[in-house]
Amino acid sequence: MAVLQRILQWFIPFLAAFLIWLMIVSAKTYTIIIDTPIEIYEPRPDKILKNEVPGSGKVMFRGSGRQLMISKYIDPPKLILDVSSISRRYRINLNEYFEKYDNRVVYPRNSIEYLEVVYPESVNVVIDEKVTMEKSVKVNALIQNRPGYIMTSGLLADPRVVQVTGPRSFVAPLKGIETVGVNFTDVSVNLQKSVRLVNPNPGFITLDREQVEFSVKVEGIGERRITDLPVQVVNVPGDLEVKVVPDKVALSLVGGNDILQTVDPSEITVKFDYAGQWVPNTFYYLPEIETPVTVMEWKTLSPDKIEVIIVRK
Repeated sequence: MAVLQRILQWFIPFLAAFLIWLMIVSAKTYTIIIDTPIEIYEPRPDKILKNEVPGSGKVMFRGSGRQLMISKYIDPPKLILDVSSISRRYRINLNEYFEKYDNRVVYPRNSIEYLEVVYPESVNVVIDEKVTMEKSVKVNALIQNRPGYIMTSGLLADPRVVQVTGPRSFVAPLKGIETVGVNFTDVSVNLQKSVRLVNPNPGFITLDREQVEFSVKVEGIGERRITDLPVQVVNVPGDLEVKVVPDKVALSLVGGNDILQTVDPSEITVKFDYAGQWVPNTFYYLPEIETPVTVMEWKTLSPDKIEVIIVRK
């Protein structure tokens, strides 16, 4: 308690002296430089700024110490640049501009006085056509399946396109909008996740959304045996007759279990291409086999080769 009393006995006179000094000092007139925000005013809906303009300038003001401190720390002034009359590009001398349009320096006029812009001396303004275009979404995801599982669909974004707005010279060349990179390991079930979009130029471009959903189907790997697949013979000269023995074969498909159940045998092609495969004095061939792209692979052809019999008409 005694220590607290000694502190108060020292502090109260000090505080009183400081307040008296502050009242005297704050009543005097000073000239100071205040960091002042620069705001761009572009009212045309079809035009947009396409270059960087300083976000603030150093502006000299004069006034009482009290009012200058309020303007510096509590209620700062601002500079407004109206670029609606600029068709393409223009260099604005700030002091000449604000001398002509003094109402675009916003500050408490009854308290302090605007003197001049100290820095920067001028700013470049470049105007472009404002456009909105649809751009496709590219999902940057690395997915590693658990052994025995397979992805049965690509990375599907929802929505697949986003609306991109900004200067034509920035928006038009874009091939698409990418997401941040995400990684998933040991995946054995379908995935559906939200992922953030990457704005390629956030200072000038806006996107109509911040993130998209993406999904991918994952299934266990299985096999399905398909039998009685007819062997087709193609590209045979008109003076020849070609027969194959046997004329039907069987094979196994490997892929996602659910996908395999949807494969129709008519989607599988087994053929002997006379023009591309026939070799003199060779009688047994491995036929060409085509399966749907959703199938990983085929295996275990039965029989493993077919006999080709050629008869001249």
